[in-house]
Amino acid sequence: MTRQTYDHVQRGWLHWLLLLLVIVQITGVVMLWDNPNDGASVTRPMLMAFSGVLIVLSLCFQQLRVRDVGDRLEVRFGPVPLLRRSVRYADITRATPSRSSLLDGWLVHWAPGGGWIWNIWGRDVVELTLTDGRLRVGTNDQDGLLEHLQQRIGSRAAG
Repeated sequence: MTRQTYDHVQRGWLHWLLLLLVIVQITGVVMLWDNPNDGASVTRPMLMAFSGVLIVLSLCFQQLRVRDVGDRLEVRFGPVPLLRRSVRYADITRATPSRSSLLDGWLVHWAPGGGWIWNIWGRDVVELTLTDGRLRVGTNDQDGLLEHLQQRIGSRAAG
């Protein structure tokens, strides 16, 4: 039997919000450029630096890629892979379909009572029970990810 590998990319929209904030920041810099106020000389570089940070973040949080990398499942934001996490299949004791609450939100963070969540958009997640905690992975391919995990970890994946 040939094992299928899994590689799925879900695109989000939050990076557009970050880029909109950059436009607002740059507009603020242009408006302050000719302002004779001495405070503007400090404000302009701060706004430009903050705009640069927002541009980098927008490149880091355009998509969430979940893929099989041999003995582990890798979850990473991108296309600039600033944040990534991998979980060995041997450390997954159970995988179940679930939904995140609106309060859980998106991106990566720890949620009280729910463990870590990595999500770019939407509320569908696959909840992984690990030997050392829980990880909820957001996906718009919940069935495909669960099927892949079923193949990799067998009956332990059944939720």
